[in-house]
Amino acid sequence: MSLKAKPFYILQKVNPLTEIQEAMDIINKKWLENHYLSDNKILHHYTTLSGLKGIIERRCIQSTSILAMNDPQEKTYGKNIIIKLFDKEISKTTDENFISFFSTIKDNLIYFGDIHYQTYITCFCEDDNLLSQWRTYAKNGDGYNLGIKFNEQTKFSHLEPTDDIKTTELILRKVIYKNETQVKLVTEIIELLKNALVKFIANNNELLPTKISQAAVLSTNIFFDLVWTFKNPFFAEEKEWRLIKTRAPQYESTEMKFREDAFGIVPYLDTYIFEKIEDRQVFPIDSIKYGPSLDPSRTRSSIDCLLHYESTRNNDIKINPGNIKIESCGYEIR
Repeated sequence: MSLKAKPFYILQKVNPLTEIQEAMDIINKKWLENHYLSDNKILHHYTTLSGLKGIIERRCIQSTSILAMNDPQEKTYGKNIIIKLFDKEISKTTDENFISFFSTIKDNLIYFGDIHYQTYITCFCEDDNLLSQWRTYAKNGDGYNLGIKFNEQTKFSHLEPTDDIKTTELILRKVIYKNETQVKLVTEIIELLKNALVKFIANNNELLPTKISQAAVLSTNIFFDLVWTFKNPFFAEEKEWRLIKTRAPQYESTEMKFREDAFGIVPYLDTYIFEKIEDRQVFPIDSIKYGPSLDPSRTRSSIDCLLHYESTRNNDIKINPGNIKIESCGYEIR
C-alpha cells in the first residue's frame, strides 16, 4: 500500500469560495502527483552512531527546525522564486483586485517561517548508498542509514508513545531541485488562480475587498507548500524527501525540545513513526546499512545484538528484528 500525498492547509479554509476552492483542488491534484510514493518504496535516513541508538531505542527521529538545516537558504530560496514571479504579475496589471490578491499572498509568504509559523523537517534520501551522504550526515562514513517503509498506514506522533498514542499530521514531499521546473510550477499555479479570480470577482459583487482577502488566504497554502519543497539545484545529488510539520509558534509547547550545535540552540520535535500491524504498533524499519569506515563483522554483530535487545524492552512501539536487513555499504573509505 502506497503513501498518498496530502494537501498542505495551514491557513483555515474559508467557505464559500467556490471558484477559488475548485482551482485549488485542480492545483493540489496536479502538484501532489510529484510526491506519490510507490509501493514498497524505502526512504533512507543517514545518521551517526548516537543517532542510530537514539532512533532504535526510542522509535523516533528528530524533526529539526528549518532554520538549523545545512542549507542556510532553506527559508529564503523558494520564497524568493515565488515573490519574484508575484512582482512580475503585479507589474503587468492595474486591476486593484488582482494587485490586492497577489500582494496579500506575497505578504503572507514574506513572514512565513519567521513570525507566523515554525517548520520542522526530517530528511530522507532515495539512495541507500550515496558517498556524499555518508560523508556529510554519517560522520564521514563512520555511521549508518536506516531504511524506513512508508505506506498509507504509517502514523506519526510528537509525544511519548502510549496505548492511546496521540497522532499528528505530517506531509511527505519529494524535494524539487530544477529551477526551470520550480518556475514552471509557480507560473502554472498563478495562471490557474488568475482564471479562478476572474470568475470569483464576477460572482461576488458584495463585500468584494473582504472576499478578495479571504481568497488570497486560501490560495496562500499551496505557496507555503512550495517554499519548503523547492531547494537550490546545488543540492540535487541528495535526492531528498522530507517529512514536514508546520505549526503556529505557541502550539503544543510541551512537544518542543532543544539541543545545541556549533551555531547555537536548535529547536526540534521528536517524531515517533509507527504502523498498526494486527494488534501491535510497529516501528517500520526495513534495513540498516553501515558506512564504509566501519569494521563489517563487528558492526553487523553489534547492530544485531542491539535490535534483539531493544525488541525485548517494554515499549508501545515494537521492533521486529527478524524483518530488518543489516548490510554493509559494500566498499571502504579511509
